[in-house]
Amino acid sequence: MMKKILLTVLIAGVFLFAGEFGRITGRVVDRETGEPLIGADVIIEGTELGAATDENGEFTVLYVPAGTYTVTASYISYDPYTYTSVVVNTDQTTVLNFKLTPTVITVKGVTVEAERRVIVRDQVHTRRSVTSKEMERLPVTTINQVISLQAGVVQSNLGTHIRGGRANEITYFVDGIITKVPNTGYQSARINPNAVEEVNVVSGGFDAEYGDALSGVINIVTKEGGPKFAGNARYLTDEVFGAVDAWKRKLNYGYNLYDLSFGGPVPKVPRLRYFLSGELMLTDSWENAYYRVPSPRVDYRGQARFSYHFPNAKGKLTLSAHNSREQYIYWRSGNLKYFDHMPMSRIKNSIFSSTFNYMLTAQTLASLKFGMTHYERAYGNRDYAWEDSVGRAWYEDYRFYAEHLLPLLLDDATPDSMIRHTLIDSLMVYHTERFDLTHSVGKIHEFKTGVDVISYQMKYFDIPTRLL
Repeated sequence: MMKKILLTVLIAGVFLFAGEFGRITGRVVDRETGEPLIGADVIIEGTELGAATDENGEFTVLYVPAGTYTVTASYISYDPYTYTSVVVNTDQTTVLNFKLTPTVITVKGVTVEAERRVIVRDQVHTRRSVTSKEMERLPVTTINQVISLQAGVVQSNLGTHIRGGRANEITYFVDGIITKVPNTGYQSARINPNAVEEVNVVSGGFDAEYGDALSGVINIVTKEGGPKFAGNARYLTDEVFGAVDAWKRKLNYGYNLYDLSFGGPVPKVPRLRYFLSGELMLTDSWENAYYRVPSPRVDYRGQARFSYHFPNAKGKLTLSAHNSREQYIYWRSGNLKYFDHMPMSRIKNSIFSSTFNYMLTAQTLASLKFGMTHYERAYGNRDYAWEDSVGRAWYEDYRFYAEHLLPLLLDDATPDSMIRHTLIDSLMVYHTERFDLTHSVGKIHEFKTGVDVISYQMKYFDIPTRLL
């Protein structure tokens, strides 16, 4: 049965996009007397963000993108004081207190490494944040593995669960854009870990801005290019016993992971920065088993992010794109539905988003977002004979027996009787467009409001088992 669902939801007065910014606040005083230093400069190195202290020596730097920074406080006739490894999490406040030492000669200043607070006093919900630095030290290859390591999160054959909830009760965000399949509720986008700046897992107490979540919220903030060029490459393999055939059959699963990420400023346009990331994974046996089973899989993911920073930190324009494909063969010793055939699955996902942030005043930020998500999944039997006849390359799509009929599933004029006799179990396509306008006001407290427009278009087809 063909199902087409068009759903438009308009929600006003509540901010439904996940945050991308945090703030830094604190106080600058004289180390010897404890008196506040009025007008001291607090600068985030490598950015145009900063603030000056008030009559109480206090400062607040608003709308700092999530990441790890170096922050310096300076004042005339005092030694500069620098904090390194300052972690700023989304929707959280990082507190830094500076104690400057008077001096009459120029010295190098004082440099200390910032410590992350164990208890976040202004946090009103159960939240765990993992930064890119922490992920580099973890023995993981996927974002889902990072999420599974957090308290209250477990994995099963049905997916990811937070505090005992169903897998479809989690809401996923990537750079403020919701990324989950509408009719199933499962995660649609899997981002390369080396392209992620921060992962936030909210497992309880989330407020109205996460109105679509039931058991939890997972917010992924991707990296953007810095003031200097930087990059990394990674290669993982289990084919270390390839020279010995007996060992190769027992120990090698044909697993190979290639990963490349780099970014920085565009030459001659330093305000325009880019970050590019790509990942390719190939394996001959991805199914969990006590021995190697014939279940090949080939996945790729690519991501690009371009950001333009306006002078004096007045605003930023960001364009992002993500494209991925997952295709794999299932292995089931007792699969009777498809007899001696091995069913396969192919998932393609694309995300395009743009964000425009602009400082209306020193205390107010306006944010405009637009995003589109395209997701499709097909399931059926792989046509090995056709692939051999045309010489399919290793990087090309697997071929279904009814590949030529897939476009017809999207055509409303196609009769159901024609589709019913194919071995395609399901095909789903949806698009999402979102508009959001937000304001943040105040030095300590925040007020958020906005408009969220969501448009879904889904087409779903399923073959009952009794027809086969």
